Amino acid sequence: MIKTECIKRDWDGANVYEEILISEELKARLEQSADMNKLFTDLMTIKRDYRITDIKFYEAFPLINHYVLSVQYTNPFQ
Repeated sequence: MIKTECIKRDWDGANVYEEILISEELKARLEQSADMNKLFTDLMTIKRDYRITDIKFYEAFPLINHYVLSVQYTNPFQ
């Protein structure tokens, strides 16, 4: 099981925005995945149909070897 921590979640009606703290190892796996949407779906706590519309990584300063995965996806509850 891959451990992640959701550090921020927000929505504007049509879209959901999440920031998830991940390890450097998981970042590398996500970047190498041919199907990032499927791998990310496996990590989500909400198991609904949605479509990822934007995904970014940035360093989780001051944490070493950690990144924040910033994801925007269509709101499954709308």
